[in-house]
Amino acid sequence: MQVRLFIKAGTYSYVCSIYRVTNQSQFPDCLPGLVGSADDTRPSRSNTGNYDKQNENTPQTEFCTLNSLKPGILGKLQILKSGKARLVLGENNLIVDVGSQLSFRQDLIAAKLDTENLNGELINLGPVNSTLICSPDWESMLAKL
Repeated sequence: MQVRLFIKAGTYSYVCSIYRVTNQSQFPDCLPGLVGSADDTRPSRSNTGNYDKQNENTPQTEFCTLNSLKPGILGKLQILKSGKARLVLGENNLIVDVGSQLSFRQDLIAAKLDTENLNGELINLGPVNSTLICSPDWESMLAKL
């Protein structure tokens, strides 16, 4: 069984609802193995200082973030025959485990921000019943070396 993960860049944050159980998934600042959007229209920061002048010749590494991705399929959640789950992001695999039981109420909120008018709206999507922990599949990463 495969569940496709969709994102909509710039609108609402990612939500995955499987079997009527709302799970919270947190992604890192940069995603491994994915290529960012080429038509990024956000303004770039330009700092004028000695540090920038010294490092003009060094190549800048572009990191893939959720904001730089195009809307569409982010990855695949695969349920293996053993019952384990694996999240495939580009060329990398992440092992998905169930997180610890929550002892407090936590709600999932989607935010739609309008940066031009400096306002937005929040939508309560409901309580979070469980959390998912995604950890790198080190065996598959080392096998690729």
